[in-house]
Amino acid sequence: MNNKYQVKLINKYQLATGTVAFEIEKPEAFIFAPGQTIDVSLLHSTDLEIKERKRIFAIASSPLEKNLLFITKMTHSLFKQKLDNLKINGTLEVAGPYGIFKIQENAQVPAVFIAGGVGIAPFRSMVINDKDRDFPHRITLFFSNKDSQKVPFHYTFSNISHAHFQYVPTISGQTTDWQGEVGRINRQMIQKYILNFTEPIYYLAGPKQMVESMKKMILGLGVSADHIKQSIFIGY
Repeated sequence: MNNKYQVKLINKYQLATGTVAFEIEKPEAFIFAPGQTIDVSLLHSTDLEIKERKRIFAIASSPLEKNLLFITKMTHSLFKQKLDNLKINGTLEVAGPYGIFKIQENAQVPAVFIAGGVGIAPFRSMVINDKDRDFPHRITLFFSNKDSQKVPFHYTFSNISHAHFQYVPTISGQTTDWQGEVGRINRQMIQKYILNFTEPIYYLAGPKQMVESMKKMILGLGVSADHIKQSIFIGY
């Protein structure tokens, strides 16, 4: 059953260049699985059409964390400008949770996460949830961004040290201060870090073009279509 709640904004901060994180109250008895989404609606915004007052966001926080966290790439849209102008303790309406983009229950099968930009949000929830349970899943996270200053949660992932977690960030744009992988995620990069690349279940999240390109590439590696899950981020 999906419910609507009025919640307060607890905190907001710049997570990376152009990306802002919003921390809101988690309603009492609000239960969700890592990878799910919420609808966030602006209140008292009568200058916006009803359909323009609401956006879908992936939950970036773990179920064990006190508050709910979501992130967005800031643009000049009226919704995002009003959201950014909301003061601490201001009120939003939240509905959910929604979605079936969840990590598989069988922890014996490795999981490969491939994210672009703010598509990292559901994976942050999944990784932190697994970390809090001592990583029952074996997870490899590939994370592509154009600029080394635009890598949300880079510090968080870089500081997780566990045999079951591998973090592979890559920068596709020009960079002079980056020590990791460079270029778009491709089959050579996948094969470099995943020894048996037909075994894992692949989870893709990000802009439509990126997700479709990654899916085509992974299918080309001989991975079964039922081992590929996706979440497309539109308008971010």
